[in-house]
Amino acid sequence: MIKFSCPHCSHRIKAQLATAGIRSKCPHCKANITVPMPEYLEPIKHEPEREYPKVAVQEKPSVPVAVPLSGVALKKKQIEEKLESYDWGSKYLGRREIEKLPELLWEDEEFETLIQGVYNNGHGILCATNRRLIFIDKKIFFGIKVEDFSYDKVTSISYETGILFGKITLFAAGNKAEILQTSKSSVKVFVDHIRTKLSDSVRHNSISGKPDETNDRIAALERLSKLKSDGILTEEEFQKEKQTILNQL
Repeated sequence: MIKFSCPHCSHRIKAQLATAGIRSKCPHCKANITVPMPEYLEPIKHEPEREYPKVAVQEKPSVPVAVPLSGVALKKKQIEEKLESYDWGSKYLGRREIEKLPELLWEDEEFETLIQGVYNNGHGILCATNRRLIFIDKKIFFGIKVEDFSYDKVTSISYETGILFGKITLFAAGNKAEILQTSKSSVKVFVDHIRTKLSDSVRHNSISGKPDETNDRIAALERLSKLKSDGILTEEEFQKEKQTILNQL
C-alpha cells in the first residue's frame, strides 16, 4: 500500500503498489496526479563505469619457418655455395649459363667445378659433374646450346696456356673438342680435376672387370691414328694423346 498526499488539495490518498507510477485523479479534488513510487522501489542510480587506460600488448614477431629445399632449388644453392670459394673466371659472363645449369643436371648428378671458355664459336661454361662434362652456351635473347661428354667416352684431356688465356683439348668418342679462351690461372686446376675423374673411372672399370676396357683403349688409339692421317692432329698432338691413353691401360 502506498500512502501519499495530493499535491493540489493535500488530501491523503491510499493506492495499491501495482499503481505506482501510473497517472490517475485525486478522489477529492479530481485533479490529475501520478501515484508516486515507494522509496524502496525507486530505481538505483549507478555510477558511470570507470574507464581504464588500454595497455598495448606487444606481439611477438613471427619467426619464418625454414622450408627444406629440394630439386632444382637445392641444386642451385649447392652450386652457388661451391662457386663462392672457386676462381672460375668472370662473375658476370657465365651467369646465364649457371642459372640454367640446375635444370640440366640429372636427378642423381652433382656439380663439382666449371671453367669459362669458347667452344664452336659459342661463349659459355664447361662444367664438370660426378657423371660427365657439360658445355653450356646460353644465348642473350633466346636459345641454348648444350653438349655433354660422358667420362667413359673421354679418352684424354690436355691444356695449354698462352699470354692471356688457356686452351683445353679433349678427345671423346673419336672426336676432338677444343675449349678456347679459358682462364689461364684456373685451367690447370680444372684439367687436373678431370684427369682424376678419368683415372678413377678407369680404376673402377678395371675392378669391376669390364672385358671390353682394353678393346676400348685400342679403338681409341685407332681413332687417334685416323685423326692424324686425316690431318686433324699434328704429330706432336698425336704422340701426346697416344701416351695419355697408354698410361691408362
